[in-house]
Amino acid sequence: MPNTSDVFSVSHATDLDGVASAALLASKYNIDEKHIFFADHSAELFDYVIEKLSSIRQCSTLFITDISVNKAEVDKWYGLLSRLKGIGCKIVWLDHHSWPKEADKIAKLCDIAIFGENKSMCATDIVARETGLESKYREIVKATHMSDFALVPKDKKEASIIRQYDLAISYYNTFSISKMQSKMRALAKALAKGKFENTQVAKDAKAFDKISRRNIEKMLSGAVEIKDIAIGFSSDKACYDDALEALRNKSGKDIVILVDYDKNTASMRAQHKNIMPLALALGGGGHPHAAGFSIKGINLKSKKGREQIINKIISKAKEVKIIK
Repeated sequence: MPNTSDVFSVSHATDLDGVASAALLASKYNIDEKHIFFADHSAELFDYVIEKLSSIRQCSTLFITDISVNKAEVDKWYGLLSRLKGIGCKIVWLDHHSWPKEADKIAKLCDIAIFGENKSMCATDIVARETGLESKYREIVKATHMSDFALVPKDKKEASIIRQYDLAISYYNTFSISKMQSKMRALAKALAKGKFENTQVAKDAKAFDKISRRNIEKMLSGAVEIKDIAIGFSSDKACYDDALEALRNKSGKDIVILVDYDKNTASMRAQHKNIMPLALALGGGGHPHAAGFSIKGINLKSKKGREQIINKIISKAKEVKIIK
């Protein structure tokens, strides 16, 4: 067991799986709240977390959970982990996404690296297994699994709470980075205490639901449909899952892509086709039917920028033979 005074963790910022993974680790190793970080593949947040971790002078163990490695991020991760290994830090990476071949050197740096497409376990499932906390957090692990695999619980109350978390976490990701980190840390610490029902989460979810609905309607009015793909553009003030479902319902397309012009990222979903080749071709990653990618060097708030990314998506989709 590592020295709990200098254990750090970084987990996925945008869903319950990331928060619950961090919560279980915080419970197991009594991780200081200030040592818990949340990241995603948006450039600004990713660079913020890398910079914070790079300033660490003493670290016995760094846990990384529910985060994959994209091609563009390999060198930054490699540089960070190499430095931490140099000060005697143990690296434990627990993930359930596919990684590109370029990330092999990252895996080799880790003392423990679990990654790759997993059809039965989300990151929280893996963390619970590796820490022996399955029984203690059975309710939270089950709910997180349902959320991450887009399964609908039979229990209406459980379904309602899961949706509250999805909305609240989406809301927190619209805040400034420092405020978002604070909100997510508080959420992880509450879950670490075994507290699943959360009045603040319910309140924040209700507030964001109204904001999200307005932005989804705006997104739908400007959506573009090309062959079997529908592409919508939205600010970060929309629940991605709701927006993607709405885009599919309106377009009837198998592949739906939501481009966030605030964070310069895109989320993708497909009911039938495997979109992983497309995600990888665009420099991203994820799962066969749920993936995403970052967008650099394009002003997505301009008409020209949107045309550029649409053309790039369609070009890559043809290249990997997802569409003709």
